[in-house]
Amino acid sequence: MESMQSQLGVYHQRERKCLQILCRIFSIVSVILLIITVVLTINSSQKLKTYSQCTGTIVDFYETSAPRGTDSHRSKRVSPVVAYTVDGKNYDFVGNYYSSGMKIGQQISILYHNQDHSNAVIRASLYFAPIIVGVLTLLFTLLYITCTMLKKKRSLAF
Repeated sequence: MESMQSQLGVYHQRERKCLQILCRIFSIVSVILLIITVVLTINSSQKLKTYSQCTGTIVDFYETSAPRGTDSHRSKRVSPVVAYTVDGKNYDFVGNYYSSGMKIGQQISILYHNQDHSNAVIRASLYFAPIIVGVLTLLFTLLYITCTMLKKKRSLAF
């Protein structure tokens, strides 16, 4: 009987240690993702201040192939080629954001740098990264909170 209780105690001790490790991992990942979210948000807001908005037209799509691990299949990356005009001068660039709804001839909102008009980005891409990383931050924060609550519940039970 005592042997069984001591084995149970060892099991619960291991369980608590695993929960502690998980909580630490979730908290560290949450903090790192929060920092990345803040940096991406600041970067996007700076671009909104130093870039001007205009309308560009998708004139083509640029496809690149990248190796996909050791598999013989390759993944394709599609980027729109966007043309726009500033002060009577024509520019184009390969976009950094792609949506399956994009079509040749489609008008999209872009931002170009005030000093270097050839430096442009698709406006929608400014919001994409901070939102995705922000959602991941929220997810890991919820996992951390859940883990902490489980840890407290377990410690109260014993």
